[in-house]
Amino acid sequence: MIVGFGSIGKRHMENIVTNTNYEIIILSKRNDLNSLKKKNIKVFNSLDKCLVEKPDIAFITNETAYHIPIAKKLAKLGLDLFIEKPLSNKIKDVKEVVQISKRKKLITLMGCNLRFN
Repeated sequence: MIVGFGSIGKRHMENIVTNTNYEIIILSKRNDLNSLKKKNIKVFNSLDKCLVEKPDIAFITNETAYHIPIAKKLAKLGLDLFIEKPLSNKIKDVKEVVQISKRKKLITLMGCNLRFN
């Protein structure tokens, strides 16, 4: 699942499409993504609708202020996480995400997608 579909979310999608055959679910508030549905990419504007699809991993690429709240919710549900930089715009709840990730033995990365080129 890709949370947020700006330029970074698009880049992650392209990497996944190019290098794997995994199903892609996109969470976005954008309403101009109908062409992606033709490529068997599921697009939703609600996190709950995305979660019905039972994703295993989330790439969190939305606005920085929402990284940690989304990460916390998804970690509690047991999803592995890749959180784009910056991790957050404030320290609140960062420690909780780390603790949840450790307790559930989740793969949790924070980085920049260009680092893996």
